[in-house]
Amino acid sequence: MSADVTGTVEAAERDLLQLIRGESAPVLAYARAEVVSRGEERLRRIRNLLEEAGRPERSYPVIHIAGTSGKGSVAAYVDAICKAAEIGAGLHMTPYLQTPLEKLVYRGRMATPLEFRELVGWIRDLQNRLRSKDQGYEARYGSSWVTLTMEYFRRKNVDVAILEAGAGGRFDLTNAVAPLITAVTSVGMDHVNTLGPTIRDIAWHKAGIFKEGAPALTLETNEEAQAVLRAEAKRVGARFRILRMGADFVVEPGRGVTFHGRNLRVEAARPRMPGRHQLENAAVAMAIADEMAEAGFSISSDDVGRGIRNGTLPGRLELVSERPDVYLDGAHNEDKAVALARSLGALLGDRRLTLVLGVLGYKSVEAVTAPLASLASKIVVTEPQVYMKRAYPAENLRKMASRYCENVVCEPNTGQAMSTALADANPEEVICVAGSMYLVGNVRSRWYPVERVNAEGNSWPEQAGN
Repeated sequence: MSADVTGTVEAAERDLLQLIRGESAPVLAYARAEVVSRGEERLRRIRNLLEEAGRPERSYPVIHIAGTSGKGSVAAYVDAICKAAEIGAGLHMTPYLQTPLEKLVYRGRMATPLEFRELVGWIRDLQNRLRSKDQGYEARYGSSWVTLTMEYFRRKNVDVAILEAGAGGRFDLTNAVAPLITAVTSVGMDHVNTLGPTIRDIAWHKAGIFKEGAPALTLETNEEAQAVLRAEAKRVGARFRILRMGADFVVEPGRGVTFHGRNLRVEAARPRMPGRHQLENAAVAMAIADEMAEAGFSISSDDVGRGIRNGTLPGRLELVSERPDVYLDGAHNEDKAVALARSLGALLGDRRLTLVLGVLGYKSVEAVTAPLASLASKIVVTEPQVYMKRAYPAENLRKMASRYCENVVCEPNTGQAMSTALADANPEEVICVAGSMYLVGNVRSRWYPVERVNAEGNSWPEQAGN
């Protein structure tokens, strides 16, 4: 039964993957004018597709979340808050780890394989209609995915949709919506080939999700980025709200986050997901809930506390096995790698760390490698496997990692890399898989088989793998 279910998902996924034209992440940087031109064309295409679909995204309010780091965790916390408050939320995450069903979530459960197959057939019919009107029309993977997600939420009659932006924000395909609430979780150096070489450039892209009349939330950050966010909010007429530690929220070591908003007051809510950075992510989610209450959603302070305590995502310092402890964390940029290194330093104590490391070829590889490799007693370097995206060569990564750790093993195959790390570890050691969300997805089925994930509709099926 599980195999049949997974076969249905894989067949539908192949139909979408065929729409990818060329490598999906550029190696060479684009000039600003070309970035704008390409971005505007992407948004034009998806708006045409949404128009042909009857504008499904206008059927429900939208919470739109962008940021270099933390946006997925914030979206998961908001979704958990909605579940606690019995609000029917749809959740769109990107990228998925093991199965495309992860991108289609309603009330905490993934779409069924049959629903996914039907949606792929629906988007194909929609594209054929557009092609009959315009012979030059080309169907694209990204716009197809976002449109079918919006349609899925319409069919589920969601009370609210929570959308995690992909790279950037201004020209991200999710930015075709008119949001009720927006948030930028952080601004850091990532995707510099498309978002620009400076913090100001990247902040400009993130701020592009701000819309007239909608709250625009952000954590207090460096002055350069904050000035760009503030200026864009003013330009479009968004209500800019900076969340300041010590004023809007307080982080209490060992207890959690206390948040005092206009509508909600939450005392010492402790996130389930570990790491200091999750406390700040939780604060952003609390502020979004505060704005939801302002907009008329029935949310109590107790709902928010329960949501923060229950919100979780796979691949965020996720403990999947013990003795040795095995953690999965898709830290794929400098900010995430530094945050992970800080968290690992706190939990390691005097235990040794084996790092399984793989990075995509267009990332700032050394910025990801250095903070993590410096902690490791042993590193197994590998190559994440993902359709139409190149991994950074494992042999090159071995040479780089060797600057920080004397014991580095090269194993390009991700499954074999994980087996190598496990075979050589003693029960008192820690193994951490990091460097790419796709790498996490590659190895996670060892503990949570994708067949079970598809069949049960959640990332933690009852019968985990061995």
